[in-house]
Amino acid sequence: MKMIKTLAIAIALTFSISAYAEGMPPSKTFEVSIFSVRMPVSQNGTISIRECENCDYHSLRVTPDTQYLLNGKAMKLDRFRKALTEMRQHGDTTVNVKRDDTSNTVVNVRAYGK
Repeated sequence: MKMIKTLAIAIALTFSISAYAEGMPPSKTFEVSIFSVRMPVSQNGTISIRECENCDYHSLRVTPDTQYLLNGKAMKLDRFRKALTEMRQHGDTTVNVKRDDTSNTVVNVRAYGK
């Protein structure tokens, strides 16, 4: 009897985890060098990234809902672009670009540096 209860709980947990995962939007985060990012000019533009030095650039769509975060602090696109330009002069840093696969748009762009 105890084994049946344990099996029933295990099955219930399996289905609940699957249901939870289905409710979450699938996404992918690209981690690239600051020198491998071309920032969008407008809020409805595209950001271009390359995942390695020899890789081709590919573009991802940004929207007015895309967040730009520097050291965890949200800022507008134009200010973020200026900050990245200054950061490039101080050396290499990593930029994370998170894409929502369901809408094929960029959710946020994050950078950490001085």
